[in-house]
Amino acid sequence: VPRKAEKTKKSIGAGPRVEDRGDDNEGAAASGSDGDGCAEEEVEVSGGEAGRTTSKGKPGKAKMRTVSIALPGEIVQNAQSHMLRTQLAGLVARAVAIFKVQEIVIFSETGSIRFDDDGPKQGKKGRTDPSVFLARLLQYIECPQYLRKHCFPVHDDLKLAGLLPPLDAPHHLRRYEHSRYRDGVVVSARHADGGTEETTSSNLAYIGLDGAVTIDRKLRPGIRVTLDLGKEGAQGRVGRGTVVSRSTPVASGDTYWGYNVRIADSLDEVLSECPYGQYDLVVGTSDRGTVLGENNIREPRTFSHLLIVFGGVPGLEECHRKNGEKYGDGVKSLFDMYLNTCPGQGT
Repeated sequence: VPRKAEKTKKSIGAGPRVEDRGDDNEGAAASGSDGDGCAEEEVEVSGGEAGRTTSKGKPGKAKMRTVSIALPGEIVQNAQSHMLRTQLAGLVARAVAIFKVQEIVIFSETGSIRFDDDGPKQGKKGRTDPSVFLARLLQYIECPQYLRKHCFPVHDDLKLAGLLPPLDAPHHLRRYEHSRYRDGVVVSARHADGGTEETTSSNLAYIGLDGAVTIDRKLRPGIRVTLDLGKEGAQGRVGRGTVVSRSTPVASGDTYWGYNVRIADSLDEVLSECPYGQYDLVVGTSDRGTVLGENNIREPRTFSHLLIVFGGVPGLEECHRKNGEKYGDGVKSLFDMYLNTCPGQGT
């Protein structure tokens, strides 16, 4: 989770991951908790930049379009049981994958999220904060099945994870499926050869196949990476892998490679802590918005980074009311477009 990794990772428990740091950065970062705190290391990766002609006619960096959505974690409070809350997270993840959304931002309608590093449960009646719960489930679903035990410790929030529908995204490869790119996790030599010696860095990665593969650099065990296995990997002959940006499979073949999950304390932080620098088209949804199809709605402009914000049961207006000191001009002023995508609602 790019935002507040030192707090979020401890609470959610997802393993560190080599991540893109936006269009203006050439490297990637891995953020995560190692038990004593959260470490962040810069990792130079190969790929991620497809050739593109700039306005001056010179080759430049490719800036792929991204689609992000934001929704309040409180939506899971409307579900009456842990099972229904788990299934709700699964439905959100499936919808996001179908429409190739690259980022999910979970924010709090109340303006604060409770983090508790002392144990797996927190909040009223020992229940995890709803935003943390939803973020944890969404991260778990996005992770390929063969990596989940490496990236997620046992937690009460995941006790019904077996009910989650399969995401079946292109990076969720089965053992018998071949691909040039494959997600993996760096493992120590102890795990690879059955030895007992712990290592602080390793050039071995587990990618869901028999044995570990050698990668082109040494990284801290536990880091999730995307590997380029070359033409041999696409044919099922895996020997070595090159660590690449997770955007490389997307840039090279328009392949959807999952989503990131980010936590924001408030609607204000959803906008101000954009990992791409700034969202250039922000759309709000509300039953008080402009109805799609009306003559007074303008054509959406071309965008590089689109953000669509959904409200909870009370709506974005209530979220604005609770944080009114930040948005003095009204909630509509936060958005380039404020739309009613479901007119004539009966409730």
